[in-house]
Amino acid sequence: WDDALALPDDNPAVSVIHEHRLKGPAGENLLVHERRLVLESSGKTIPVRIAVAIDSAELTELKSDFLAETMAALGMLGALLFVGLWFQVRIGLSPLDRLRDGVAGIRAGRTRQLDGGQPEEVQPLIDEINFLIEAKENEAERARNRAGDLAHGLKTPLTVLSGDIRRLRELGQNEIASDIENVSNMMRRHVERQLAKARRRHDALGRETLDIAAATDRLVATMARLPGAGHIDIDVSIAPGTKSEMTGDDFNDIAGNLIENAIRAANSRIRISVSRGSASEVRRFMVEDDGPGVPAEKIDAILQRGQRLDEKSGGAGLGLAIVSDILEEYDTALEAGASPLGGLKIGFPLPADAGTQSLSVHHSLTMTK
Repeated sequence: WDDALALPDDNPAVSVIHEHRLKGPAGENLLVHERRLVLESSGKTIPVRIAVAIDSAELTELKSDFLAETMAALGMLGALLFVGLWFQVRIGLSPLDRLRDGVAGIRAGRTRQLDGGQPEEVQPLIDEINFLIEAKENEAERARNRAGDLAHGLKTPLTVLSGDIRRLRELGQNEIASDIENVSNMMRRHVERQLAKARRRHDALGRETLDIAAATDRLVATMARLPGAGHIDIDVSIAPGTKSEMTGDDFNDIAGNLIENAIRAANSRIRISVSRGSASEVRRFMVEDDGPGVPAEKIDAILQRGQRLDEKSGGAGLGLAIVSDILEEYDTALEAGASPLGGLKIGFPLPADAGTQSLSVHHSLTMTK
């Protein structure tokens, strides 16, 4: 449009921009900038008012567009800065991730010390951790040696004491011989417990990946030599290739004790299996028998440290106390309950289950003397 605007009747200062808000020809809101000038012509001064107007809606639209474009640009810039910061932090902290993985490897027994070659900011920490690990290893080794020496030192007197017990029985002193024999057996179990501890590495370093199925078969074959095992049928239900991060000695001590107790309690059947709980991904090694079982109120008692399933028998098993000691090193524990076979069901979660197939393969092994 081109029209004359009705400017306010005021007297703005010369050469100073003055702003007005006026209505346009169509009633639109206008923003008017006015400037007053004084011109000279033929010796006369002529006051002049120059005004420029624009629709305020256009300015509002321009401001909105500018704000939208600015916000979009700032948003993209912020996202780029965030991604860049994330990568910077991720890359900067990657040595700590490797440090965490190294500590996890030590704890799992895959390595003994942390690898070097880290940035100079992290390397002193790694060196101190390695020094600490080495000091703890040496301390544990000395403790194991002392325990082993003590246990071996007691074995000889116990052997001599066994001969004295036989001589007492030959002299008819059966009551005294029985009392001494009970104390001797108790001491022998403690010695065996300490020897078993001395054989194991308490720091769990250097653990191997054990084939549970093969180890169980070998163990069951060995158990055939136990007295009273000839009539017992053992059903082994373990998938071939089932793995677990345990040492062979530890597994033999644990499973051997559980199977030995089951043989003493069973009437005719034992079942050994590795199964996965319905609500858990943890695989469990379980031994079941068809013997008299254990009353529900005594289940917790037999899982306590120092308790045995064979208190009344004369067996030389390591006992559940040693089993608990070994499992404690693997951050796991014994579990027990009633078996569908009618007797006791006892076992433990396999440490660091190696993710083998879950299909069970059954085979039976009848033990013979």
